[in-house]
Amino acid sequence: MTQSLYIVALLSSIVCQGQVNGADAVDISLVGHEKNAAVESVAKRSYITSPIPHLMMIRFVEIREKLFPLVDLFANDYLGANEIGVLWLNSKPEQSSAKLARHLWNKSRFRGCTDGAANFIMLLVKNENCVKPDLISGDFDSITTVARQFFESEVEIVETPDQDYTDMCKALQIIAERMRNKKLSISKVIVLGGLCGRFDHVLSSLNSLLRFDSCETIIIDGVNLVTILREGSTSLEFTGGQHLLTGKCGVIPFVQRETVVSSSGLKWNLDNTELAFGKLISTSNEMVSDTVAITCTAPVVFTLELSEDALLLR
Repeated sequence: MTQSLYIVALLSSIVCQGQVNGADAVDISLVGHEKNAAVESVAKRSYITSPIPHLMMIRFVEIREKLFPLVDLFANDYLGANEIGVLWLNSKPEQSSAKLARHLWNKSRFRGCTDGAANFIMLLVKNENCVKPDLISGDFDSITTVARQFFESEVEIVETPDQDYTDMCKALQIIAERMRNKKLSISKVIVLGGLCGRFDHVLSSLNSLLRFDSCETIIIDGVNLVTILREGSTSLEFTGGQHLLTGKCGVIPFVQRETVVSSSGLKWNLDNTELAFGKLISTSNEMVSDTVAITCTAPVVFTLELSEDALLLR
């Protein structure tokens, strides 16, 4: 079955202070709503050139039995169909990414957090002009009495006591269910935190990305942008926003089955190479082309390093 997915990756829209003119805004929105029939003959994901300076626009055309959504690297204020939700986990933003985290939180359409995160978000609301969350969920073993009293009159609180799943998993389940039921109109979720602290928590965060593919999810923490590339072929082209990335990247096996990967556009390309812990994994790799193509027989973790321009909103 041929299915298509259009992704507008507007990395620079985070830092752009100007306005997109009306004609450009219309042109972009048409990309997101173009009919699948127009591209059903295309047998690979392909790239659309963006006419707007400082914007990265990517179109993916996928051929697989089921369409697993990929994610925008960042979201854009001008596309109603590409609005984002942010889920903040129980880890304070690292100093390097604190400004970016606050910006993403305030600009998002939907803001959710786990109960532990509510403690420091309360301080951000009081002292840093951050917006209150729309939802706080979790088993509520971490939130302070002061924070709960501060939020409970204006914020939806959902207790999820199931100890078989982490608070991140349960929060993503809530978001995914509301998206399916049309109660929440967002097209992707950016997770803040989850890659620092205890290593078992880091692995759990990656497992949550893998499990909940009904929500387009990425994790941003410190200098890292992390997502899952699903089984199949992915072609990414970065134009106009290279200064927001250092070029450093990684392609890392994660599932417990044979993972064979081929790539192009990397300094150390993979050629039908098996990746596995105890054998070879591709870390400290580097993008040497505007186009990076990756084909994998099983899902892999794909990492990008954000530059200071991205972290400081320059």
